[in-house]
Amino acid sequence: MNKKEIMFIFIATFIAAIIWVTADILHTRPSEPINSKLEEASQPIDPTFDQATLDRISSISAAPVATPVATALPITLPTATPLPSPTPLPTLLPFLPSPTASSSGTLPSPTP
Repeated sequence: MNKKEIMFIFIATFIAAIIWVTADILHTRPSEPINSKLEEASQPIDPTFDQATLDRISSISAAPVATPVATALPITLPTATPLPSPTPLPTLLPFLPSPTASSSGTLPSPTP
């Protein structure tokens, strides 16, 4: 890039920044007038104090502050309740017909 192009970019950036700042300032200014009560409340406070009132306040003794006494509270811990023991369920064995079973539908007796 030559010097003319760099100067053009610099000037264009400068003008864009000036326009941006001006638009931002115009955008942030108040759009409605300030209420008279708000204007009165924003006035600075008079820094002079009434010394007689301050002396009267300092002469008043405050009630003593009671400090809480730490007392031990009895704590009851929960007791463990024993769980009921599980009852075993009967185990069912599958019935497998033996090859000696007759075709009449009678079942063979179990053998020990």
